Amino acid sequence: MPNWYLGAVLCIAPFFIKVAPQMIAPSSWWFYLKLVSIVSACLYGFAVKRREVIAATLCVAVASFVSSNPYGQFEFIQMDAVFCGLLFFAFMLGQKIDAATVFKSLAFVCIVECAWIWLNYFGVDPFIYYLNIFGATTAKIIQSGNMYANGSLANVNHSAALVAMTLPFLKKKYWVIPILTVLIHGTMFPIVCICLVIAFIFAQKYGKTKFVWLGVLIAAILALIFSSLDAGFAERLKIWKLFYSWSEITLFGQGFGVIPAKFNILSKQVSSETFYNLHNELLETYAIFGIMGLVCLTYLLKPFTKVAKYPEIYACASVILVNSLGNFPFHIAPIFIIFITCYALLINPGEK
Repeated sequence: MPNWYLGAVLCIAPFFIKVAPQMIAPSSWWFYLKLVSIVSACLYGFAVKRREVIAATLCVAVASFVSSNPYGQFEFIQMDAVFCGLLFFAFMLGQKIDAATVFKSLAFVCIVECAWIWLNYFGVDPFIYYLNIFGATTAKIIQSGNMYANGSLANVNHSAALVAMTLPFLKKKYWVIPILTVLIHGTMFPIVCICLVIAFIFAQKYGKTKFVWLGVLIAAILALIFSSLDAGFAERLKIWKLFYSWSEITLFGQGFGVIPAKFNILSKQVSSETFYNLHNELLETYAIFGIMGLVCLTYLLKPFTKVAKYPEIYACASVILVNSLGNFPFHIAPIFIIFITCYALLINPGEK
């Protein structure tokens, strides 16, 4: 790590902590720690000479201080997640990455998550037993699909998707384990993901990824046309139409928290389900960051137009992107960290 980076953060931090509170009336003391996070992430981007980090950080900064709703409901969770992600991304790019270690770690994640899904299916949850032994209160398993499980993998839909995304890092002779797990316990979206991840691996290996992306586009069009065939997708379509009806063209977006603060109330008027986000990360990006966010997002997706050093990395990151068009993987910490790790390896392949 460059010494000037650490020195700059240490010099700027006291200003935000001691001087800035006297200049601006904040809605929260933690607001200034977020300022330090923005400056820190941006400085690290300069330190490691990565424009991707700088662009993403500046996008967050503008959305935080220019948009009309920078202090919306759940703002703390969303802002903290974004800043942690930026700093982790910068850290990954600034280090000498051992791709082999990443592969082994994600293969381990795949097997453990498969085991976890099967154990939960039979009513066994080792984590709950741990909490009951060492915790102060009695713990119980949250019902699969419960809204309080969002942000974790207690929702089997996210768990199965995680298994599909980490499948490429397993040796092919073990693929039968995650494939059977997803087919038996997953919903339609994870099953599609596991088919896509296999297609991306072989397509990237032979330089034919454009055909897979073409297939994704055709499938998306057909899904929109025949949305009534899938009740879950039909509900999402209603929500996207509702978002279109109240959203407006904006350069800087409507700020963090706008979706949970406003949208979950409106969604009850058109859907039988309760939606706390749009189930579409592209629309979420536009709602929060506006046109500027979409421009930056397009720029940040440039690594996906090149032939990756490791087909497995490309397949995993690409499938997470596809999943984000009908779900919210970037709101789920384990999946988000896996994506940002793969993305960093697309830019800085390291050694295997």
